[in-house]
Amino acid sequence: MDHLKGKIFYAVALLWLGLVIYGGFRHLSPHSETGPFRRYGVDLVNIVRHIRMISQKAHYVGTDAHAEVKAYITHQMQKLGYQVHIHSDYARAHRASDMAYVQNIWTELQGSGARKSALLLLSHYDAAPTSSKGASDDAVGVAILLELLRILKAKGIDHQNDIVVLLTDAEELGLIGAKAFVRSMPVQKRIGCVLNFEARGSGGPSFMLIETNGGNAGMVRAFDASQPSFPTASSLMYSIYKMLPNDTDLSVFREDGDINGFNFAFIDDHFDYHTALDNFARIDTSSVVHQMDYLLSLFDYLKDASLDELYSTDDKVYLGSPLWGVMHYPYEWVVWMWGLAVVLWLVLGWRWTVTYRIQLTRVILSFVVIVGLLVVLYIAFVLLWKILSEYHPQYRDILQGFPYNGHAYIWFSVCSTLGVMAAIRAFCRMCADEEFVLAALAIWLIINGFIAFYLKGAGYFVLPVLFATLVYLLTTCVEPSRVYWPIIWALGTTPMLYVLFPYAREFVVALGMEKWFLAPWLTALTFAIALPVLGSARLRYWSVAFFVVATWFFIRAQSNSSWDSAERPQPVGLCYAYDVPSQRAWWATYNHFIPPWLKSIMGDSLRVGSPNEIALFNKYRDSFTYHSEAPSMELRPSKMEWAVDDTSYADRVRCRLRIAVDASTNNLVIKERGVGQYYFLRVDTFRLGDADAAQPLENLARHGELMHLWGANQLDTLEVEWVMDRDDAVGFEVYELRYGLRKNLGEAVPMMPAHIIPMPFVVNDAVMIRHVFELR
Repeated sequence: MDHLKGKIFYAVALLWLGLVIYGGFRHLSPHSETGPFRRYGVDLVNIVRHIRMISQKAHYVGTDAHAEVKAYITHQMQKLGYQVHIHSDYARAHRASDMAYVQNIWTELQGSGARKSALLLLSHYDAAPTSSKGASDDAVGVAILLELLRILKAKGIDHQNDIVVLLTDAEELGLIGAKAFVRSMPVQKRIGCVLNFEARGSGGPSFMLIETNGGNAGMVRAFDASQPSFPTASSLMYSIYKMLPNDTDLSVFREDGDINGFNFAFIDDHFDYHTALDNFARIDTSSVVHQMDYLLSLFDYLKDASLDELYSTDDKVYLGSPLWGVMHYPYEWVVWMWGLAVVLWLVLGWRWTVTYRIQLTRVILSFVVIVGLLVVLYIAFVLLWKILSEYHPQYRDILQGFPYNGHAYIWFSVCSTLGVMAAIRAFCRMCADEEFVLAALAIWLIINGFIAFYLKGAGYFVLPVLFATLVYLLTTCVEPSRVYWPIIWALGTTPMLYVLFPYAREFVVALGMEKWFLAPWLTALTFAIALPVLGSARLRYWSVAFFVVATWFFIRAQSNSSWDSAERPQPVGLCYAYDVPSQRAWWATYNHFIPPWLKSIMGDSLRVGSPNEIALFNKYRDSFTYHSEAPSMELRPSKMEWAVDDTSYADRVRCRLRIAVDASTNNLVIKERGVGQYYFLRVDTFRLGDADAAQPLENLARHGELMHLWGANQLDTLEVEWVMDRDDAVGFEVYELRYGLRKNLGEAVPMMPAHIIPMPFVVNDAVMIRHVFELR
């Protein structure tokens, strides 16, 4: 009878663990319309229509399509009866030399209350240069805000706070539209909170990230009170985000305006980000639903709330799930909870020593085995990715760091790790299950000790450890039969697998395959406690099963590693560089893998690196990987007049550059040939600094670029003027960037096939014309 019970409990335990793991992933995002959708009467078809209309063409700043998107959005808002304002101004990027003439779209809805605070609903309507259609980034954000405006007009919903809807321009060029709005618009001084909707991929769950200059306690309470249906959020993300240089429009409002806010962004299918694949066909509808659910839930609460209460000096640990909403508690609790977990672990060890006669030496041996496994996993997967990147050089040409077959590689690492762990336990039976679990809990306690003092945002990591220790400790009080242990092990590991195991996938998706080792690490640490559920006698069979599944995932990844289809295209970075002083020309590429189409243009005589000194700053890849000689083409460079005034100042010079901009020139870049100190800069009507100032402007020439002006083709003539130290006035380079190689060079560039897309994050698919001006 006990034998039959044991089989039943074993099957139930396995089924339970499967459901827990499935729920942990499924509960990250909605799979159907949520409660707020139905309550507000959201028309998902209308949202989808907006996304389709906005993302018909690539529409980066300066293109005709960009103006068409602006006209479409403006018309939709006016058709609903809103007064639409266009905020036009020159501005410079948040952390770069990029500049643009921006046209932000905004409208304001007056609240019925006496408060002067305003709630800002924020997204951006430009797309990333130069091939992205911006369906996810950020037509989704624009579309859900347009739908909210329709709902408010249709239902006449009352709100005490003023509501400002802002769709910024030139966000992709360095948050330029937000920078201009915060700097010059009086309405920003009344804003008490921002809801910003973004994307870093074309699907997956949407994560909430708080931005605040102070503590997060007030924001967390508001997020909890708003009761979103799928609150995919954690204070670990908040802590990591605060350590990194933030990069959304909300960052500008926080840093320059001291305004708190929430970011909402989905990040899966990261390989689509900023590419031609960011199109309507690849949008994940569940991601759209998730974003709209956040918008409706937060709006419903914040439209009448006191926005001043969002400001706080205290921080909270928080963790969201549809099962319990948003759990949160003060940072101060983290150390005490860790201390309690240590005490309970010691008591558990003592009880198991008395009950099951476990030995400290075997616990230490298990500890060494698990730590050794983590070290081996780190080395193995770091080396494996380097080998795969060498064997498949096309992997290095996806600059987002996550390839099309990345998910298959993640699941290969998970299953192979489980296979190794099962094999270790099957063939090294020197330690009992209890000793192995005690060692695994000890490692988690060490991790949580570090968290308690250095990364409190991950303080909820101790909760699964506390739960497991308590479950095992309580069972020692009744000393159950071994037949019940599969159920006990499964119950004890439930929070660990539900809360922490999904990070095995999400961390690698977010951080890229360079951090691939995080997937096997989290797998090993979470399943070290769950491993006894599989049963000691059956572990060798489980090991074989895991290795078979891992092999299948690896084969699947390898079979999808040849990127020769419209679904999995090869990113290619190609420029035609022409040097005016030497009248020489080159083809230049950023690719490590040279596909046949690219080789047909560049030829066989490839040279490593950039041609001469031709190079511009790019986000992920600064210099070219290969170049080759190219024939000279008829380009008609823009006419430039250069003047230097070195008599008005004793120790400074004033440089003036007047450019008759050719109609085909999209961007103009001024790059210094030395390292200078600058006091004043004027670009058209934009002014920065004072020529007579005692102190120079900080970080004006970022990455060696004094100015990178987008949309230069909208001007007939551009005047640039700057004042700098006389001793630094060595010389400058001016680059004209003309996007579209076929548009500018004609049949000299073959049509790009369907399995080739332009590479993002670099100056690409462009003619680069280099001028040089020497001061000495």
